[in-house]
Amino acid sequence: MEYLLGLLTPVVLFLCGYIGYSLGNKQKPKKPKHEDQQRKVEHMEKMHNDFVKMMNYNESIALQRKKVRHNE
Repeated sequence: MEYLLGLLTPVVLFLCGYIGYSLGNKQKPKKPKHEDQQRKVEHMEKMHNDFVKMMNYNESIALQRKKVRHNE
């Protein structure tokens, strides 16, 4: 009887571990690719616009006088 328990215990433990692993390893729903693509496009457009602004900034723009409005 002890031999039988000794042989069945690892089998039962292995089955419990396998079932638990397979239940916990379910695939999570993925985000639609359309949303990811849209976010990437918006990010790239923002990066491009910021780059253009940075490259257009030169010494003459930096030294221009600023218009100051006085509240009277």
